[in-house]
Amino acid sequence: MKIISNGDTVTLSGKLGVGSQTSDNIGVVRVRYYLNGNGYNNYVLADTTNPGWGYAFSWDTTKFPNGTYTVKAEAFDAAGNVGTSPNVTAILNNASPTPTPTPTPTPTPQPGADTSKPAVTIVNPLNNAQLGWSTNIQATATDNIKVTWMELHIDGKRVATISQAGTISYQWSPLTSPPNGSKHTITAKAFDAAGNWSETSVSVTR
Repeated sequence: MKIISNGDTVTLSGKLGVGSQTSDNIGVVRVRYYLNGNGYNNYVLADTTNPGWGYAFSWDTTKFPNGTYTVKAEAFDAAGNVGTSPNVTAILNNASPTPTPTPTPTPTPQPGADTSKPAVTIVNPLNNAQLGWSTNIQATATDNIKVTWMELHIDGKRVATISQAGTISYQWSPLTSPPNGSKHTITAKAFDAAGNWSETSVSVTR
């Protein structure tokens, strides 16, 4: 099998379709795509059983930091046999996002100034939760005037942002193998227009 590409090294940006060429004497029933590089180790990009368009899936490269990665695919047949594709080097080159505003941890109070910190809550998962294969992380924030920015972090790495009040969410699918009891920290942060900010964290196991 092999991943369909314009060469061994490709430069990518935005959203695009990724597919593969597969063959088997019995029949391929599943194709799984993995991403490596830039801190990702056998991260599952997609796991598809749809043979249409070469077991293709839509990859939003803007969800990943710019840099050089390798992508590979594994094809499974009905008998449990596995075939692995050669690696394709993918260079992600997306436009830089708007930088996160620098919060002021200890703002100097002024007469009549807003010094109230936003209230931020992680709705899902709960503290000390045991996670499965995929988890929809959700957090909310409120402020006495207005929340202007929210962030989600997993083990210190920012994975999602929104520039408004409301609910921030991120679909986390960290597992490439059965749960192994590893510990992780999920943190939500909220900022207001006056530079006040707050954060809260939960510990989870997968």
